[in-house]
This record gives sequence, structure tokens and C-alpha cells, in this order.
Amino acid sequence: MAVASEPGNNSYTPSSVALMGDWEVMVDTGAGHSFGVKSGSLSSTTDVDYVLITCGSQSRQHIMSVQLGGDSVAANTPLPGDFDIFLYDPDSSSPFASGTLAGTSPESIDLTSSTRNTVVAKIVWYTGNTGTYYLRPDCW
Repeated sequence: MAVASEPGNNSYTPSSVALMGDWEVMVDTGAGHSFGVKSGSLSSTTDVDYVLITCGSQSRQHIMSVQLGGDSVAANTPLPGDFDIFLYDPDSSSPFASGTLAGTSPESIDLTSSTRNTVVAKIVWYTGNTGTYYLRPDCW
């Protein structure tokens, strides 16, 4: 999969994932609540962030939604620029879901019909300002 050419994290190869560069890991061991919020930053137009999100180890726990917004308290607040989010299964190089709304609109991906408990989120800059974003996954 080709991604922006940032040194240290310019490719995602499912069979040889190494946590380096802009990789982050979010793990939640309990169901029925939000992880909290992970802040990140796209500091240039070529910056790409990856976050491995896992909701516990029990098969009944799965990811209900993933939200990308511009505020740590309210995920529905505008982003500093047009940021997009793509979700991947850990063993796939093709996204199964995406949030690509225009402008600074916050992104929200509903996974209530899914039973996935682990995904890889890829956050990219599309246009406008760079800056800080907040990622909020919810487990159930």
C-alpha cells in the first residue's frame, strides 16, 4: 500500500508490522465504555499516523465506533484541517471503512454491525491546516 512519504512510517505491511515512527497502540480490557481519547498531530502535509486499536481479548468485545475530531472532550468538533481516517483489519492492506468528509468536519465510523475487536486506524492529511486531532474509539 502506498502512503505519504514520511521517513520511518511510509508503508503498512500487515505481515511485518513494526511499531515505529508515528505508530500508537490503544488497548482496552473492559467492555461497555470509551477508551478515552488519544491525541495526535499531523505536523506536515506528508505526515501519516497509525493507531492499533484493540478492545480486550474476549470474543464478545468489539469496537462500536471510531471518531476523529478536533477537541479532546467533544469528538464532534471540527478538525484543524481536512483529515481523513481509514480502518484496516490487521492482516489486510485494503481499508474496510473510511471517514472522508469534506473540509474540517469531524469523522465518525460506525462499526455496530461488526464483530471486530482489533483494527488499524490510519490518519492522513488531505487539505487545509495541519495540527492536533483526537481519536476516540468505543468498545462494547
